[in-house]
Amino acid sequence: MQSNKVKPASSEDQNGRSPSNEVDLAKQEKTSFFALFRYADALDDFLIFISLIGSVATGAALPAFTLFFKDLINGGFGASSLSASEVNKTALFFLWISLGLLVCGSISNGAMLLAAANQGSRLRRQYVKAILRQNIAWFDTQKTGEITTSIERDCSNVQGAIGEKAVLFVHNLSTFVIGIALGFWQGWEMALVICACLPLLAGAGAWMAKNLADLATKGERAYRSAGAVAEQAITGIRTVASLRGEQRENQRYCSNLDEALDMGIKKARTNALGMGIVMSTTIFPYALGLWFGSWLIAHGVTNSRTGFLYSAGDIMLVFFSIVMGGFSLGQVGPCVQAFMKGQASAKRIFDIIDRKPPIDIEDPSGEKPASVKGDICLKGIAFTYPARQDAPIFTNLDLNIAAGQTAALVGASGSGKSTVIQLLLRFYDPDAGQVMLDGRDLRTLNVKWLREHLSIVSQEPILFAVSIAENIKYGKPDASMDEIEKASVASNAHMFISGLPGKYDTLCGERGTQLSGGQKQRIAIARAIISNPKVLLLDEATSALDSESEKLVQGALDNLMDGRTVVVVAHRLSTIRNADKICVFQTGTIVEEGTHEELYAKQDGFYRELVSKQMMAGEAAVGGTPATTEEKPTQASQPVQDTVSATKSTTDVVLKEVSEEEKKAEKGYLSRAFKLNSPEFFPWALTGSIGACLNGALFPVLALLLTEMLAGYSIVCFNLMETKIVKYCYGFVGLAVAAFVANFLQLFSFGIMGEHLTQRLRKLSFASVLRQDVGFFDYTENASGSLTTKLAKDASLVENAVGTTIGLMIQNIVIMAISLTIAFIRGWMLTLICFSTFPLMVIANMLQMQFIAGSGGDLSKAYQRATAVASEAVAGLRTVAAFSAEEKVEDLYHSALDSDTGGQRKTALAAGVGQGFSLFTMFFLYYCGFAGGAYLMNHYDYTFKDVLQVFFSVTFMGMAAGMAGSLAPDIAKGKPALIAIFKLIDRVPKIDIQDEGGERPASVKGDIELRNVHFAYPARPEAQIFSGLNLTINAGQTVALVGSSGSGKSTIISLIERFYEPDQGQVLLDGKDIKTLNLSWLRSHLGLVSQEPVLFATSIYENILYGREDARKEEVYEAAKRANAYDFIMNLPGNFETECGERGTQLSGGQKQRIAIARAMVSNPNILLLDEATSALDSQSEKIVQKALENLMVGRTVVVVAHRLSTIQNADNIVVFSKGSVMEQGRHSELIKNPAGPYSKLIAHQMQA
Repeated sequence: MQSNKVKPASSEDQNGRSPSNEVDLAKQEKTSFFALFRYADALDDFLIFISLIGSVATGAALPAFTLFFKDLINGGFGASSLSASEVNKTALFFLWISLGLLVCGSISNGAMLLAAANQGSRLRRQYVKAILRQNIAWFDTQKTGEITTSIERDCSNVQGAIGEKAVLFVHNLSTFVIGIALGFWQGWEMALVICACLPLLAGAGAWMAKNLADLATKGERAYRSAGAVAEQAITGIRTVASLRGEQRENQRYCSNLDEALDMGIKKARTNALGMGIVMSTTIFPYALGLWFGSWLIAHGVTNSRTGFLYSAGDIMLVFFSIVMGGFSLGQVGPCVQAFMKGQASAKRIFDIIDRKPPIDIEDPSGEKPASVKGDICLKGIAFTYPARQDAPIFTNLDLNIAAGQTAALVGASGSGKSTVIQLLLRFYDPDAGQVMLDGRDLRTLNVKWLREHLSIVSQEPILFAVSIAENIKYGKPDASMDEIEKASVASNAHMFISGLPGKYDTLCGERGTQLSGGQKQRIAIARAIISNPKVLLLDEATSALDSESEKLVQGALDNLMDGRTVVVVAHRLSTIRNADKICVFQTGTIVEEGTHEELYAKQDGFYRELVSKQMMAGEAAVGGTPATTEEKPTQASQPVQDTVSATKSTTDVVLKEVSEEEKKAEKGYLSRAFKLNSPEFFPWALTGSIGACLNGALFPVLALLLTEMLAGYSIVCFNLMETKIVKYCYGFVGLAVAAFVANFLQLFSFGIMGEHLTQRLRKLSFASVLRQDVGFFDYTENASGSLTTKLAKDASLVENAVGTTIGLMIQNIVIMAISLTIAFIRGWMLTLICFSTFPLMVIANMLQMQFIAGSGGDLSKAYQRATAVASEAVAGLRTVAAFSAEEKVEDLYHSALDSDTGGQRKTALAAGVGQGFSLFTMFFLYYCGFAGGAYLMNHYDYTFKDVLQVFFSVTFMGMAAGMAGSLAPDIAKGKPALIAIFKLIDRVPKIDIQDEGGERPASVKGDIELRNVHFAYPARPEAQIFSGLNLTINAGQTVALVGSSGSGKSTIISLIERFYEPDQGQVLLDGKDIKTLNLSWLRSHLGLVSQEPVLFATSIYENILYGREDARKEEVYEAAKRANAYDFIMNLPGNFETECGERGTQLSGGQKQRIAIARAMVSNPNILLLDEATSALDSQSEKIVQKALENLMVGRTVVVVAHRLSTIQNADNIVVFSKGSVMEQGRHSELIKNPAGPYSKLIAHQMQA
């Protein structure tokens, strides 16, 4: 069998496991800035070009202002009538500039934001496409939650960097460049002196940018890890709830947030130090420059450009040009920070987009033979899973399957059977040897062509959150409705589908949660049938079916198998007895092969031993549904009303609840946010407010000093002028020191407050998600992808809207209050004239906020829907890859993204016009100020000094209003995000795990009764499951629930676990309604083992310990032994410390199940709920585990949902269900006496199978 020698592994790992090929999502490198515009098309290039021109034009406005201001200074301090005329003439120029700014500002912002939205959409599409393109080995080393979080968070970071931040950067940079150039052109000597501090300014900015980028990357990594924890917990919410693991998952999530908090605080400190230095070095040159200006005037120095002596106007032109340029350079700090963040995110995205996987579904190369016979050959195969390189699966495997043969692979769990199927699908390439189809090495064939000729049905079927018809069409995208129905008939799915409210248009729910396990399996089989494959791969394809359905489906599969090569991985004899070849695997080796008759004839053979153990265990099915059968909000067999009415009814209820919750969340949302920040009020709110007030006072004081300086330049006596100027220069030095202190206090303090608030909101949001009852997760909008996106995005938006923004608001309020006071004192009439422009500013900002908030909310929903699609596809990647359905998923993602393209345009338009209008109002203010000043100088006793004093005061007040306006986008986006968070936090579930109330009886006897129970799942209230169900389970009894798929068996387990509550009637434990019992106490006395076990991405030891947190090591080991898991665990390289991988992907189905059973055993429950608990085990393991379960059952109440006779033949009571009703019940020996009874019919079907 294994005559070939193992070939040495090639230097290049076929599965892409070399470090050079793997992508680390948390890399700290960043891509170049211009690479951020990688997905700009010709239209975007045009929009960006227009935006850049507009941004340069708006940036040139302030330097242009200084040119006119020079004439104002020189003319304003002349004779009264002349100065008024000069002032009025110059004011008109400000009016024209303001109109130009309205146009240029609107175009530059709107065009860039629209281009960014277009590029962001393409980036998301390419990123999702690249993720779906990656080989399975790559996914083995990644976490779904991190990938899902990255899709939204990283793409948003990039879009933010190339949107409004890019406009602000170009605007401020052009102001800096033009201002510096103008200053040197008008007076290079003074410009050179003022620029002496620029190297320090640039150095501080560079240091700040570098450190902020590093800290931002580390913080992003922590947030992605938290997102991965959230995604796992939400996906496995039933397991988390049944094991009372909410607190544990919350702690895991919070530990990652704590790391992010540390990075955030360091980021706040770095930002505060950097901005403090930047602001102080911006103000310090004021003193140096103005003193030097007085020296130039006093010593009669000639201006080389004009040929005249330096005048006060020349000094002010150079001074303001350089200072405004320097101030604008300081304003690029937040933009650079956003760029660094975007570049780091882009690096992670582009690394994946540019990664060419070793097994590439998009690679057009490779042979595409005209026909497929179906000969399969595995020759000299050596293979190890990439994520478990120290645990070889095969060392030298040979296997031949002739075309048209049905080959069954049997053996113990973990022996390598399913690995053969994964190699055939080319999910992995062997480390040595060849996998061949019709004599051709699979590596020489086109990957997509190969998978189109293969089809798989797995033990754990993956369905997607689209309609049943769309799920079946994954097998053949262009299938007609007639073909879909024929495939459904062949898989015995048509009847139950026809009984659903929406028939083939019924939504399956995330991962098929709206359907029972048997229903999901039959749809998966229909999906395989419709693809009409040449090679059929069945990995326990009928394991989830009741015996009657299995018989019918098996017949359909037998017909489908004709003329095809079939590889079957199976436990059940019914699936394999007619196989042309049966291969018995043991620890990666084929120990026997032949037909059923040949192998069974060997007295001491491995196969005969398996069959004997299986017959002893009673292998075949006895009716019933799988573990997850009723983990869903609908049952197929129940006749219900039209789907539209059902959906409408549900939607009405949800909308009503949402409306009330939103009203509550909107009420005082800001005060609630501040209250959450109350632990930081002392000292951080105090020190931050002091810093903000100091910062706010700096600008009005600066306005006073500037006015006095300008007046000082008009003093004829040069000695007196120099003395007075020097005195004011000391004032500027004091202001520079105060600026450092104020900025450090303000930014560091409010930065800390913002980080703590964000962390609390994330923690409270996730805790609230975990608190919700299971029914909450049945709704499409609460799919794991949507919730993880909300957790990641909403808190980030709040962080941008609150945090340092509060400090800026306080600062701006102080600026406006002091400036207004000074302005009214120096000239109340002119102040009122200037104030006439403020309503325009307010209107502009309000409209901007309203449009952005509304459109942003719509966009957020579109992104959530799209991310949910991507998340589901990543979680079911093997199914997507097996059916080459990457393009179908991409289309679904695109349609979700495109659902609100109008929202992007509205947002861009609103932000553009709003910003343009804000710039217009600023220069319109200048016009009103100087035009009004000229009038008052002519008709009242106003001096030019009074006009300047009012002008500077009102200008700084306008700047403060402008800065407040620039915060509008962040605040507008933050408001709906904060409301959404509080809405989630405020949602009190009907079944509340946090409710400390309820009885906690001293002991549990174990009597269970369902009395007159009426029930329908909350997400489908029209689909009635039970109508007056009565069922009694006595303490210590083992009661088996059997029946066809969708008959309500697993719903009983969900009701006992109190995942749901009955609409009418009672579920009683020891005579007490479980509603009156403490929920945590109740679940602590229940132990649940399901057919599809959920394991977490921690060690095996931690997964078993999940059953009881305080269990000792000896108890964990003992539980593993009793579950027949100890031996295989000890054979793993890491023993109990071996990582299970996300959803247990590093383990086989049987291994996962045994760990889940060990987890239940360690909890030592009073009531044991077994929902097809041994279905994933091979017969040998099943026999041992069944014995362990029987030992565990002693003295306990046990409820078993089962197919196999081995699980129920010794039950104290067997209850047969059909369509939500009990048809008959009794012991096995009693029920089989009635040959016409439902149970006897199930047995008959089983025996025939």
